Order: sequence, then structure tokens, then C-alpha cells
Amino acid sequence: MPRSSHSNSGPGVRPWITGVSRDMIRNVLRQLRDEKKIKSVGKGRGAKWLIRG
Repeated sequence: MPRSSHSNSGPGVRPWITGVSRDMIRNVLRQLRDEKKIKSVGKGRGAKWLIRG
């Protein structure tokens, strides 16, 4: 994953990824968060994910 200050939301990523369930996206985002590779800004549907550099 490239390092940048680019942000996106879970649902915002979904159209770019075909054949992957919403639950899988959520699990991967949670794993990356736990590994401190990304950071959530906000909560719920409006949350954005920032790549930590």
C-alpha cells in the first residue's frame, strides 16, 4: 500500500474492488488498523481511512 495522505472510506473503496464482500473489506480494514498501518478518522458511515506513513 503506497504511503500518502490520501483518504478513502470503506464503501468508497467497494466499487473499485469486484468480487469481494463488504465483510471482507471491513475485516481487512480492521486488520490494517490493528497493525497501525491505517488510521480511521471519524466514525460510522462517514469514517475515512488514512494511510500512516
